[in-house]
Amino acid sequence: MNAMNDGFLIALRLVKESESDNKSQENPNLDIVNLLIDAKDCVERRFCILCQFVGVSSNTTSNLQQHHIAGKVYGQPNFHDTITVCDQCHNFLTDHQRAWLINLKDPPLRLSSYFFGWANIFDLLYYMSEISLFENLARRFRAKGYDIRNVQQRRHG
Repeated sequence: MNAMNDGFLIALRLVKESESDNKSQENPNLDIVNLLIDAKDCVERRFCILCQFVGVSSNTTSNLQQHHIAGKVYGQPNFHDTITVCDQCHNFLTDHQRAWLINLKDPPLRLSSYFFGWANIFDLLYYMSEISLFENLARRFRAKGYDIRNVQQRRHG
């Protein structure tokens, strides 16, 4: 199995764990698994998937972009997973990518970028909706990204 498939399966597990932890709180009937699958399949939409996901009107339908979840290094995507987002969401996600994106093509660093990218998406969804599930997901995905990077640093440090 390759790193991307491993990452996708880990992401599915993190979502399922978070959803079961959140059952006592609000259950907004959100299909986060389908969001992950659509990103993996690079499904293009005619609307901002994040704004639509939380029921917020997107400011624009003409300036949609495909956002690479794990970012790009030297113009090449770390992974091909993308979501369709409006300019406002894309600007937020791209600005936050700069905090963790490393210009190395090392497979573990690329994989950690996948989890950091999803953490940023869940941060934005939490900011837009205040649904605690998204805050929990952001925390779990960010922790997984840090775990992968810390293991990598210990191997080389």
